[in-house]
Amino acid sequence: MIDSLIRRTSVLTVEQVASQLRVSRSLVYSLIEAGKLKCHRIGIGRGTIRLSQADLESFLRNCRRDNAAVSTGAKSDEQ
Repeated sequence: MIDSLIRRTSVLTVEQVASQLRVSRSLVYSLIEAGKLKCHRIGIGRGTIRLSQADLESFLRNCRRDNAAVSTGAKSDEQ
């Protein structure tokens, strides 16, 4: 059972997630704390944080914006 779980679930550390996203570890921790990025806490107390590849992919899908939804802060020429 454990072997099949490991094969089905790719488990990542905070550092690995930060590296994949090219962001800081502190941003990954902030996303977890804000409830935007799901994680697993393994161990006693607060535990060691691990993130599944599936949860990371879900987070990225939810972050995706189309061009119309992205605000650049530039003013439009039309008024």
